[in-house]
Amino acid sequence: MRNPANITMTTLTMTHAVVVRMHRLYRFMAASPFAPAAIAIGAALLAYGGITRCGFIGLDDDLYVYENLVVCQGLTWQGIRWAFTAFFASTWQPLVWLSYMADITIHGVDPAALHRTNLLLHLVNIVLVYTCLRKLTGRARPAFLATLLFAVHPVHVESVAWIAGRKDLLSTPFWWIAILAYTAYVRTPSRGRYAMVIAAMLLGLMAKPMLMTLPAVLLLLDIWPLRRVSLSSPDGWKPVLREKWPLLLAALLSLAVTLHVQSAGGSILDVETISLWGRFSNAAVSIWRYAGKLLWPFRLAILYPHPGGWSLAATLAALAGLAGVLAAAWRWRDRQPGLFVALAAFLVTLLPVLGLVQFGWHAMADRFLYIPATALYAAAALAIDAAWRAAPRWRPPLAVAITGLTLALIARTHDQTTLWRDSLSLFSHAVKVTEDNWMMHNGVGAALSREGRNDEASPHFEASIRLKPDRPKAYFNLGHVRFMQGRWAEAAVCFQHSIELLPTDKAYFNLAAAQARNGKLAEAEATYRLLLERTPLHVPAMIAIADLCRATGRHELAAVIYKQALALDAGNSRAQTGLGIALLDSGNPVEALKQLVIVLKKDPANSEARQAVQRAMSPGVQ
Repeated sequence: MRNPANITMTTLTMTHAVVVRMHRLYRFMAASPFAPAAIAIGAALLAYGGITRCGFIGLDDDLYVYENLVVCQGLTWQGIRWAFTAFFASTWQPLVWLSYMADITIHGVDPAALHRTNLLLHLVNIVLVYTCLRKLTGRARPAFLATLLFAVHPVHVESVAWIAGRKDLLSTPFWWIAILAYTAYVRTPSRGRYAMVIAAMLLGLMAKPMLMTLPAVLLLLDIWPLRRVSLSSPDGWKPVLREKWPLLLAALLSLAVTLHVQSAGGSILDVETISLWGRFSNAAVSIWRYAGKLLWPFRLAILYPHPGGWSLAATLAALAGLAGVLAAAWRWRDRQPGLFVALAAFLVTLLPVLGLVQFGWHAMADRFLYIPATALYAAAALAIDAAWRAAPRWRPPLAVAITGLTLALIARTHDQTTLWRDSLSLFSHAVKVTEDNWMMHNGVGAALSREGRNDEASPHFEASIRLKPDRPKAYFNLGHVRFMQGRWAEAAVCFQHSIELLPTDKAYFNLAAAQARNGKLAEAEATYRLLLERTPLHVPAMIAIADLCRATGRHELAAVIYKQALALDAGNSRAQTGLGIALLDSGNPVEALKQLVIVLKKDPANSEARQAVQRAMSPGVQ
């Protein structure tokens, strides 16, 4: 056995080495104004080192990038005009669209390149966080500690590793630039400096409406550390309130645009879906859940399902705890104004995303902490700095704790980042760490189905339907699985349920295809015709009806419908092949050969057309 005395000496030696290195690090930081930000950047690179190996995921990445035909063309004048005028995917985010287009212009539709840009934006934010906090506090150490937390905390993985999460990364630089411009304005007031504040806020709002809380945060900064006003005195409040009205106007305009866009996109849930009590109780409890994620960053998920509402006891406990914390901070407002300001800033910046107006089906989201968490990081850093300066004997254990926490957060963030390598990994993790997550069950099923693992996908779609039977997507996806399994009748039932909840062209088309495969040709044709009533120029439905006409011996009618389809899509090979066969079967081999030869010139491997040509050339064919 090892000697306990030797173990103790080894531990003390290692502790001393850590303290010495931390002391040297602090001296290095003090000597160079850029060293702390550089260290935080290095820590972030370690934490997010595997991000370029992550791919697209099946949640919004398709809408935003790889299936967005405008974005995939790169930077074009048409795309730039679309970016500023389109209310697409329930968003108005022109700067985000332009950033995707720029990436694709340079690198193509490459997820590694898009992830590199996300990481670069996070590094830019790290520099801005440190610069801003150091300027506001006037001290390097607390600014460095807060920045380090921001750089490597796992709760920010969602914003950095999600290509569709770029709106957080792109809007946040303008948040910090606006605050830096505001501090310059306070120091030396001028219209130009104030115009910089407004311009930065407007640009940030063009990436994400999260910046609508900026006027309130600037007012909090007027309390501390700018000390323009005091919580204990009414003096000086009128001018600082008056100067915020242009920023408040921009915030209200952004709010109006956001509500309009989200409502038009169907993203705002009504009070029948999630009640007012459900929204209020979830907002109260979520504040503590967010704080919990910051303190214990485990069981993180891309989507936390909305519970519909929390119990009265849980809601009252959350409100009582919040009131107690704010009351304590208020009592200490004169001696520790930074504590009250940090807590208030955290709550204010969270307010738009607490779900009082419910956008989507989430109860909360890690990405919503990208800006708000910085207030708590700053409060924690100031507390650690105060302890460091007040009690020198606590510096060794503090140094060890800070180093250990940083390394632990780097490792945790790295592990969390690896989950984003693909949809199956990410969504499966979400199912494991949350309860009754119907959206993620649907996501896992879709990821498995794309890999051809339909037998494994089926239970996830069934679970999604069991948890949320009023959502059409899971029925549609289960119908697709049943279709691929050859269970045509069950597939038709699933597609019918999907249509009853949300009629779509895809659901009608797939229902008709399942009916046809099940031998219900008349029902299939009727369904295709219903689809054409909804969408008269639906070429695939026309061709499918023509195929059914040909299969039931109505060759002349089939030829007419094929010609109608070709009038809309002249190069459609399937319609040309079908027309050639219909003409052949209706006794017109010359015209049939003309069509079939065109098909074979484009696609020599088309076996159906080749066989029809052989029939047309055979003796006895009229």
